[in-house]
Amino acid sequence: MPLASLAVRVSLYRLFGAFMKSVLVAAVMAVCACLAAQDVVAQEATPSSGPALEIYGRMPALESVRLSPDGTRLAHIAVVGEDRSLIIHDLADMSLIGGVRAGDTKVRDLDWIGNERVLITTTATQSGAALGIRRQELSDGQIYDISTRRVRNLLDGLDGFFPKLTDAVAIRGSGEDAVVYTRVLPLQPPARSYLYRIDPSNGRGQRVETGEPDMGGYVLNAAGEAVARTRYQVRTSTWSLHTKRNGFWRTVWQTDAPIDTPSLLGLGRSEDAVLVYGQPEDGEAGYYEIGIEDGVWSPLSFDFEPDFIIRHPITRLVAGAGVNTDQGADYVFWISGWAPSGALSAMPIRVSSSDLSPGQRI
Repeated sequence: MPLASLAVRVSLYRLFGAFMKSVLVAAVMAVCACLAAQDVVAQEATPSSGPALEIYGRMPALESVRLSPDGTRLAHIAVVGEDRSLIIHDLADMSLIGGVRAGDTKVRDLDWIGNERVLITTTATQSGAALGIRRQELSDGQIYDISTRRVRNLLDGLDGFFPKLTDAVAIRGSGEDAVVYTRVLPLQPPARSYLYRIDPSNGRGQRVETGEPDMGGYVLNAAGEAVARTRYQVRTSTWSLHTKRNGFWRTVWQTDAPIDTPSLLGLGRSEDAVLVYGQPEDGEAGYYEIGIEDGVWSPLSFDFEPDFIIRHPITRLVAGAGVNTDQGADYVFWISGWAPSGALSAMPIRVSSSDLSPGQRI
C-alpha cells in the first residue's frame, strides 16, 4: 500500500502546524472574496444591518480541511462569525482558485469528486411531508465546480425522488471518471430504497441496487460495487448485515437491537471483509472484520480504544487507527507485505504527533 500518500494526507490534517498557519493567513483574504459570492443554498436576500465590525478583525476558524486526490489542491471551510465559506487553494503558491459563500448554513462535510469538483454536505431543520418525515435536520449535497465556479444540487437530475440525502455518499473513481453513489427514496409507491450512481458533470443518475425502504447504508468496493448493506426493522427491533455473493444478497448476521445498533463502518483491511463495531454472541463489544464470502468474524484488536479509524484515501481500506491524547494524537498503521498472504499485517507501526516536527512525514 502506498503509505506515503496516506502519510501526506494525515500530516496535512493533523500534523502540519506551520503549514496550516499559512493556510489561515490565505483564508483571511479568501473569505473576504467569498463573502460576496453566491450562497450554497439559494435563498431570498433579507435586510440586514451586517455583521459586527469586530468580526472582520478575527482570524477565520478552519473546518473540514481536505486534500485533493492528486495532492495539488486544498479545500476547507473558513468560518468568520456565523458565516461559512468554501475556500479552495492551489498548493503550489496558495493562490485562491475557487470558493463560494455558505452563509450561516451548517456545513457538515467536504469531499473531493476527482480534482475539479467538491461535494459540500449541509444540513438544515426541515420536514419531509411527502414521506411523512417530521421536522428534523435534513441533509443536502451541493457540487461546486472549480472550472465554472457554479454550485448544483447533487440530486437535481433525479426526478420523482425525495430531494434530500437519506444516507452518506460514497465517491469512487478518479479524475474525470469520479462518480457519486448515494441512497435515495421515491416519492411514489411502491415503497423502496435505491442506490444510485450519479455523474457529477451532468447530474444524471443510474440505479445500481434496489432494496426495502428500511435498508441502511451500503459498503462499496473500489470499483463501486455494493458488497454489504444493513437493514433495521423497527417493528421487531432487528438489525441485520447482508453481504453480496455471486450476485445475490444473503444475511450473515442478525441481532436484536432495541436501543443501540451495531455500526457498519466500511471495508476492512482487505476487500474480502467489512468492518463492524458490535457485539457477537458470546463475545465482547468491539471492532470486528466479517468475511464477505464466509461471514467469519475476526476481532480487530488494539491496545487502546480508538477514537477514529484511518482509511487509505484511494482503496478505502482500513490502514490504521488513532486516539486523541493530551499531547496530540497517536496513530497506529498497518503495513502491507509483511503477512505471507499479502494482506495487511497485524504488526503495527505506532506514531505520536507529539514526536513529530511540523511538516515531517511519517
